[in-house]
Amino acid sequence: MDLEATQFSHEIIEIGLIKVLINDDLTVKKALKGLKVYVKPKGKIGDLVSRLTGITEDRIEKEGVRFARAQKMVEDYLGKDYRSCLFVTYGNQDAMMFIASAENNLDSDIIAARDISHRCFDFEAFFTRYVSGEHGNCLSLTNALKVFGIEEKERSHDALTDAKDLLLLYEAFLKEKEKVVEKYVESLCRFGKGPGPIRELVRRIAEGQQVGLEDLRELALRDIA
Repeated sequence: MDLEATQFSHEIIEIGLIKVLINDDLTVKKALKGLKVYVKPKGKIGDLVSRLTGITEDRIEKEGVRFARAQKMVEDYLGKDYRSCLFVTYGNQDAMMFIASAENNLDSDIIAARDISHRCFDFEAFFTRYVSGEHGNCLSLTNALKVFGIEEKERSHDALTDAKDLLLLYEAFLKEKEKVVEKYVESLCRFGKGPGPIRELVRRIAEGQQVGLEDLRELALRDIA
């Protein structure tokens, strides 16, 4: 799922959603045709958001629906899985956008909005545990895709397009295990994650040295001395 929101009130103005059925091994079994909904906010969209997304006040007025209606459209699209599904996002802002929209629209279902926000899974935070930028920073969705040699086919900051790209990233993460391991080792060596003895072992391994349990014991003893 991906959302676009107003510049200041952080209300949802666009929802992009793809229902995905998952196998027991977490691979994608089936991806359904996506849902794209423009949503009318109470606040102004904001010039910066309009430039980034191409969404204008005029488009929202012509094509948008009230947030309460958008909630029902999401529920209908997900069907019987609505109450149990996980909403995978790239970043933690999307969860908060549901709350902001519900609080600004008194005719909406705030309990349902909170429920969705609690079931949002931030794939960006998960991904960054293993793959990060040069300074340990989170990668943008565009740059995360480039790790696996995937180029965006459409403009970013379109909710449905970004949802499709997030699905591509999820599939690549599962399929390209060697690439993930390579980037993870780079991250461990570069940023020194973990306790001192572990960092030193990783450094030695990266240099091609042979290490074993006795080396770890020696480093642990040195660390507590």
